[in-house]
Amino acid sequence: MRTSMAVLFACAALIAGGCRNPNPDRGEADRKIDSAAHEAGREAYKAAQETKKLATEAGHELRQAGQQAKQGWNEAKRDEGKK
Repeated sequence: MRTSMAVLFACAALIAGGCRNPNPDRGEADRKIDSAAHEAGREAYKAAQETKKLATEAGHELRQAGQQAKQGWNEAKRDEGKK
């Protein structure tokens, strides 16, 4: 997921950088392209933040599942020792 986000950011940066015109007499079309690139950057940032949040939640759930598995393992080991 991080790789795809990095590729997305790189593409957005290339688009934004390639659209730059050092000529101050830029036309309306150039401003629209810059605006579109800006919006793409904002959306990519939002997607990255949401991905980060979901990854944190998934990590927490995995940690809990691991703890439950460990408890089950130890319980089975104790039960086996009682026989």
